[in-house]
Amino acid sequence: MQERKERQKKQFQNLTIRDDFMFAAVLADEEICRQVLSLALGTPVSPVEVVPERTVRYHPEFRGIRLDISARCRNGTGFDVEMQRRRDDVPRRSRYYHSQMDMGLLKNGADYRKLPAGYVVFICCFDPVGDKRYRYLFTARCRENGKAANDGSYTVLLSTEGKNREEVPEALVKFLEFIKEDEPDHEKDYQDPLIGRMQQRIRRLKEDREMEGSYMRLEELLWEERRNGQKAGVR
Repeated sequence: MQERKERQKKQFQNLTIRDDFMFAAVLADEEICRQVLSLALGTPVSPVEVVPERTVRYHPEFRGIRLDISARCRNGTGFDVEMQRRRDDVPRRSRYYHSQMDMGLLKNGADYRKLPAGYVVFICCFDPVGDKRYRYLFTARCRENGKAANDGSYTVLLSTEGKNREEVPEALVKFLEFIKEDEPDHEKDYQDPLIGRMQQRIRRLKEDREMEGSYMRLEELLWEERRNGQKAGVR
């Protein structure tokens, strides 16, 4: 037990922005979250409120551990942001996230016209499409005439493997290079205020004993989940 705790403490200090726990903790800062969303969408985003109860959610009967960021603007626009490291089925995964987010954006019995826009943003540590772009934006369109559905549903995929530097803002390129670097002591000076703020927040989080405790509790939940799964497999 003690050996496991010491290992967890070391793991916490070695976390990078690409680790789900650290990513969620960093973007829980609402100004950082707003700026990341502005980069992802390619347009200024108004102040957002991060929804803390959905930042880390655990339920053994559903999807296990969920570590992502949910945020909303004052006009109701919803955002769901996730670090995507594995080449899972990204299109269907984004569809699932949209459905989960929409459930929280419209009250029961409300007019569907009041459903605000919703954005699912995946920051991918690979190229999810294969066109070597830093950013891909998807919206629903009619197959016959190409007209937009205007249903307020948008999916943004960012890729650390983009090559079209001249077509996107330099700030977005630097941000994705920062994600790609993936070093525990991420002190490289990118000459970018957002990245500097993120680096500073990571340092402070790693010095926070309460945050370290939260990580260790989460690791214990994961360990218990794996152990219970192994027991069920033996049966």
